[in-house]
Amino acid sequence: MKDLNKAGHLDQYHYLGTQACDHVIELLGIQADASVLDIGSGIGGPARYLSANTGCKVVGVELQGELTDAGAELTARVEGLAERVAFVTGDFSSDACVLPQSQFDHFVSLLVFLHIPDRAKLLSRCFEHLKPGGYLLWHTPFMFPFHGVPADYFRYTHAGAAAVCEDAGLEVIEAAPDGGYAAVLGHVVGMDTRFFSDEEIHRVRELPHWKDLDNLHHKVSYHLSTKLVARKPPSDA
Repeated sequence: MKDLNKAGHLDQYHYLGTQACDHVIELLGIQADASVLDIGSGIGGPARYLSANTGCKVVGVELQGELTDAGAELTARVEGLAERVAFVTGDFSSDACVLPQSQFDHFVSLLVFLHIPDRAKLLSRCFEHLKPGGYLLWHTPFMFPFHGVPADYFRYTHAGAAAVCEDAGLEVIEAAPDGGYAAVLGHVVGMDTRFFSDEEIHRVRELPHWKDLDNLHHKVSYHLSTKLVARKPPSDA
């Protein structure tokens, strides 16, 4: 388990690695009795980390079967974790994708929604399979190069992300741009800022003339990604 926590970015295909997973745990208040669905689980890094650090049960849904197989194999190597973490190969936005349970306490998706073409169906499935009062957290690139494997369809502003969630009947708790000029410029010049900590990015902001860029940022928003947290209204709402 100690080695799993030290894996850092190695099995995390998203910004800030396990630091982002810690943020997910804190933001959603994930407890040991929770059930979590990870949409676009890749090789299972976030699913393993969430379960290992909270005791929750996680189901990962992944379109690419070879990644599902790799995730299951890696999970089996961590003692006791295979009892709480499972993987399903399929397209979550399709009714043909059968989940091992009908509803979950939380949904998590990190850098995946840009790859799913039917936004309305995706969010309606989220609404259908979230328990009343359950939370959805998704994080998606904004200023990011086109990458077509799997297919790359959308960039979401925070306003657009909020709109598609509300259209599906979800209550938006937070919709915000994430990562400012330091992260965007890092990508432009070829530095992979997914592997920078918040502290390292803040150090860049202390450089001369950075305040001038910050002033411009208030007029024109250049941000690396978009974060959204939404909730399915409680049944008594």
